[in-house]
Amino acid sequence: MSKLTLKSIQKEIAGWGWQVLGWVEQPDVVILLGNVGPLWWQVFSESPEFGDGRAHPMDRAAKRLGDGLATRWQCSVTYPSDGPPYPPFLAWARQSGQSHASMLGPMIHQRYGLWHAYRAALIFDGQGAVILPDETPARTEAVRHPCEQCRDKPCLSACPVHAIGQGRYDVPSCVAYLDARPDDCLAQGCAARRACPVGAEYYYSPSQAEFHMRAFFAAQSKKPD
Repeated sequence: MSKLTLKSIQKEIAGWGWQVLGWVEQPDVVILLGNVGPLWWQVFSESPEFGDGRAHPMDRAAKRLGDGLATRWQCSVTYPSDGPPYPPFLAWARQSGQSHASMLGPMIHQRYGLWHAYRAALIFDGQGAVILPDETPARTEAVRHPCEQCRDKPCLSACPVHAIGQGRYDVPSCVAYLDARPDDCLAQGCAARRACPVGAEYYYSPSQAEFHMRAFFAAQSKKPD
């Protein structure tokens, strides 16, 4: 198999609404893949997993695509839902130098802001299997934290019940508001997330935002056995 480049990987996944979101050498090469913006929702909504009535349709759709890449490129692949124990996607994201923990808690990407999600990690055995740039953001520390460059920080005041901000998340207050006002954040997506100016051109579509919020609400609303 000829050596891959990040450009060739990106070309393969672009039609799904996925992007290369970072990479780490440890010494295996870990390539982080994930969806960005609204295109992935269009692809997923036409997938066999969508609406089949089984649990976790988006995770299953992502695994089908990721498994195909791993077979084609003779590498390993892992997913955020694999576990427990779960793969260290957030640690990889930080080590890549392209993502940071945001003011709201979730990872914020230097380009895509909060409008991305990690879907798979391709793991190549040893260096040299993938041609990487000579200088990565993690090495040069060229990427500054997007939140540090944001003067107004509108995300911290956007939550209607002040449930989120500065790394704090009052989940019960959030869930209570989603239940009481389903026409707001539940239907349109988190107001604090929507207030972030980083990567605003990659906002999710309303149907995509609602899908994720309803999944979150359903998970948090389950009563313990």
